Amino acid sequence: MKREELILKIKQASRHNDKEFQEVIAAILNGGFLRESELAHEVGASLPTIYRWRDGINAPHPLMRLHIFKCLIKKLQEAESK
Repeated sequence: MKREELILKIKQASRHNDKEFQEVIAAILNGGFLRESELAHEVGASLPTIYRWRDGINAPHPLMRLHIFKCLIKKLQEAESK
């Protein structure tokens, strides 16, 4: 998935949909856009939490997802402009 496509996917994702959240996290990590440790640092979560999100075991509260989506979009846009 290209960076622009991923940004669009994040913008369209519902913060209330656990599956969409898991898909976004997996796309970020599997696409090589961020490493697990970078994502954990950016959103203030532990590595085990990132793994659980990636694997769809659990997900943060919908209000926290909004913050996470904004952080991810910002990081992707920053990387795009470099």
